[in-house]
Amino acid sequence: ARLRKGISILIGTPGRLLDHLSKTESLLMALKNKLEWLVLDEVDRLLDAGLGGQEEQIVQHLRSNQPGAGPKRDGVTWRSVLVSATVTADIEGLAKTVLGGEGWLWARGHAVKSSAVGQGTMQLVKCDDESSTDLHKDTDKGSININELNNATPRQLAQLFIVVSAKLRLAALIAFLSARAAKGERTVVFLSTCDSVDYHHALLTSMESILGSGKDVVDDEVESGGIFGKACPIFKLHGDIPHNKRMTTINDFNSNQQSAILLATDVAGRGLNFPSLDWIVQYDPPCETNDYCHRAGRSARAGKAGHALLFLLPSERQYIEVLILRGLKDIS
Repeated sequence: ARLRKGISILIGTPGRLLDHLSKTESLLMALKNKLEWLVLDEVDRLLDAGLGGQEEQIVQHLRSNQPGAGPKRDGVTWRSVLVSATVTADIEGLAKTVLGGEGWLWARGHAVKSSAVGQGTMQLVKCDDESSTDLHKDTDKGSININELNNATPRQLAQLFIVVSAKLRLAALIAFLSARAAKGERTVVFLSTCDSVDYHHALLTSMESILGSGKDVVDDEVESGGIFGKACPIFKLHGDIPHNKRMTTINDFNSNQQSAILLATDVAGRGLNFPSLDWIVQYDPPCETNDYCHRAGRSARAGKAGHALLFLLPSERQYIEVLILRGLKDIS
């Protein structure tokens, strides 16, 4: 019924959109010769989930719905946009084979150190049959590496790492978070598993406040109080939490203008916007290095400054070398 009333912007998952394109005639009528933009967000995740075939079927439905339309009479009346913090060869292949088009332009959101371009502008690199192979050459030879992580991390993001022994990890985390709470800063802490999030949340919320005086009463229903007092509530977010509870947690964390801490798994690593977020703490380093920049990118959004801190064990020190090889030069 909503689709029959008319469409300006339609947002959906590939499976649901494909289902409507196959069965909902009012949607096809609304799109016929009128579609102007086709945007694929988080393209690398779509490919990881094996949804490239669904995207191809969506494009085929759109083309067959308007035969003979478009400047080339090929049914294409729209422009395509692919959005991803990490651009790989598979994404380049999706752009050229699935969506079609000639002369793709890749916009890299990082500071280009050139007197002619200026700081903080977008660098456009044309990707066509003649130049696409150059995008994969080694950076030591002066060419651009399309997989470099520094093409994705914001220039105003301060990236730090700390090497801590297993014995002192929890103490170091609490000391760091207490400093953030005392300064009124907002922090998201990434942990590897749902159980780890539940454990650390239960631990930190069941303790008496170490900031200020007096005891805080801990209410399991209202995630407040705990080791940093009611002035710095502690929230948790992971995939095993019911959807309505997750939405409430996100809204409560975002609406809390004071200091706050969110303990989360990778369910918060993409697609979520946390306004005025000061720190990202990766207490457990991600298994995939690509996920590093997605996590860190929750901070320093829309031109604002931010910080990202990575915890490492002494045995994990080589993780930094891997990040540097991937193009992340500014971590200290």
